[in-house]
Amino acid sequence: MRPNPNSNRLSDKAICIDCLNNEKYITSVLNSHASESASPQLRQIYIDLNRSCHQNEERIFSFMQQRGWYQVQSADPQQVHQTRSEFQPVGTQQQVPGYQSPVGYGQPSGIPQSGHWRH
Repeated sequence: MRPNPNSNRLSDKAICIDCLNNEKYITSVLNSHASESASPQLRQIYIDLNRSCHQNEERIFSFMQQRGWYQVQSADPQQVHQTRSEFQPVGTQQQVPGYQSPVGYGQPSGIPQSGHWRH
């Protein structure tokens, strides 16, 4: 009786799931490092690496979705509109000095709009 050479092999789907989960983890770690970096140069390195990891995530996700390995529900246009409206710019919010909101987005609902920042 010969041993089956495929018995210890991971499936392509299992490998992709592992890769996607690793990219998700790495992006969260890089995001934390970028947020907590005192060096602007080092922060930019973390941001650039994070962007690259997000691109890898997207490629892996697309690969898996094309093969039916990662199915997601389509977003309801009404829900997209509601979520987008929750992140619209708020003109009277107090900002952290030097903070710039992402273009087209403001403060999410549920976060105090008035001066609750400590200086």
